[in-house]
Amino acid sequence: MRGNALGKQATTCDYCHTTVEDDNYLDCRICEQIVHIKCLPHASTPGDLLGDVFFDFTCIKCVRKEPQSGVEPPKERLVRQRIPWLLVLTLTLYNLSIKSKGLSHHGYFHWRTHIISFVNKNWNYIFEPRARRRKQWAGSVSGALSHNSPEYFQSGVSVCTETGWWKLAKPHLTPRSVRAEYEQRLLERQLLRTDRRLPVVDENSCDSDLSVTDHLSDAQATATTEEAVERLLPVSEGCARAIPYMGRPPPAVEQPAELHNSKSRRRGMSRSKSM
Repeated sequence: MRGNALGKQATTCDYCHTTVEDDNYLDCRICEQIVHIKCLPHASTPGDLLGDVFFDFTCIKCVRKEPQSGVEPPKERLVRQRIPWLLVLTLTLYNLSIKSKGLSHHGYFHWRTHIISFVNKNWNYIFEPRARRRKQWAGSVSGALSHNSPEYFQSGVSVCTETGWWKLAKPHLTPRSVRAEYEQRLLERQLLRTDRRLPVVDENSCDSDLSVTDHLSDAQATATTEEAVERLLPVSEGCARAIPYMGRPPPAVEQPAELHNSKSRRRGMSRSKSM
């Protein structure tokens, strides 16, 4: 088990064999052992950013097991992961709040003066080498701050009396813990979307979006539909508006014999008078 802010049980570092009590560690992608960041050769990850654990890490033991072709001694391998702007800004504000606390205004940092400057200075460390810097990337920073507020970022407009000042909404969480929470929320939203695609409804309710015939075969559904139509059709004469026109002429209604004979006598009498 791995030790982090989410309450998992602590374990030991594969290098120094001491207990891992915080989130400053990396997981080897091959052997799945964890290593203190302080136990790495430079006691830090590339860029020396606090809480930066967003790497695909291969420990020295696993690297030594690989075929060696060069003359250089083997060393740990760290490949930057692709992370969303939410984690980029979390990492930025996490480092600013610890390393540059004196620049803040009541704990808040300005999005252009401080946050943009930090990301621009550490761009090559924060992003993977193939990441392209777009012309409007500063707008992405502003949009990500607003979009993830107040869940992850807190605006300082009420304290600083102007817009553009931000801080972490949960300063007690490390970037690793924020990523775990973010991934959990993504999973919950994905499950929610799946549930909406297959809604559980009461088929006996009039508000149900599903027909009772949805779970029957085509033959059964056709028979059920025909039976329902027959129940709707009147047995005897009724209002013509209640009978839908189906493209067939209405059936002729036979008249009683007595009524037919009386009409014939009337026609004969009318003819004799005219003569």
